[in-house]
Amino acid sequence: MYFPKMVRMSRMNTLASHIVVVALVLLGLSGCGSKAYEDKFDASLEEYQRETPFKDLLKEYASAGDDQFSIRLPRMYGQENSYALDELTSDPRHPDQPLHPNRIQPDFVKLPGYVRTYEHHVEMPGTKGKLLRPVCVYLAIISSTDGTLDELKDDLRAQLVAHFGELPEEEEVPKTFNTRTKVAPPAGVSAWEEFAAPSIKGGTVDWEKLTAHGVQTFQYYNQEDNHKRDEVLDKTLDGKYILYVRSDETHHVMVAWRALLTVDEKMNIEKLADASVGTVRVGTGEDDPTDDQ
Repeated sequence: MYFPKMVRMSRMNTLASHIVVVALVLLGLSGCGSKAYEDKFDASLEEYQRETPFKDLLKEYASAGDDQFSIRLPRMYGQENSYALDELTSDPRHPDQPLHPNRIQPDFVKLPGYVRTYEHHVEMPGTKGKLLRPVCVYLAIISSTDGTLDELKDDLRAQLVAHFGELPEEEEVPKTFNTRTKVAPPAGVSAWEEFAAPSIKGGTVDWEKLTAHGVQTFQYYNQEDNHKRDEVLDKTLDGKYILYVRSDETHHVMVAWRALLTVDEKMNIEKLADASVGTVRVGTGEDDPTDDQ
């Protein structure tokens, strides 16, 4: 099963991390008085601290837009039931059929300069592979000459508000879906907020993000009926949409995540998303993303 395995791997990674730190400390002590040992210890510790926020991500970068856009995705995207999709992609399980448009971008918001969707179907725990639910990442990039960042933010939020509505001011929105009471957070769109993502190069990189909660349509493969196995189901369910934007001198960059609230509760999608956006690389003129791993 995927989730139990993920928990075991997480515990093993935590134990391994502690062992690494202890080993580095002993190495430093054994070289006490030696500048070479101290420098080696400091460098190893710095590398460990820099990589820690990204421990749940793949080492390899996923590239899109003629390699102009690179990002490290969570480890689940390196497993089966993961797909790289775009407007030219056919259905991965039905190559003779076109992809459902809502799997390319959700119908309630369209990111300008869209380049790629990464879709992973999570195996829900205790279902023996019969319940698979999607987690999607959407990448987009446009020239900064196409408008200001504020104009882009206003347009995207307006699209989301048209579907989900404004978040009620008097309500405090829970971060996750309450699986015990089955009470979802109130539907609506948050305000834009500044977000300092940990950077793969050290330090932080500035993004702005918002979150939308509410009913939306999801597509996923039928695994429950053997007579209709792999049929694409269309279901309207409570979901979460997280959108990140940032700008540099040449581009406006957008990364969005979408999942059912039940999936977000199990996996803490926002934590993975916060780490992943810190690895974004833009522009073919930059160093190879693998150079500093």
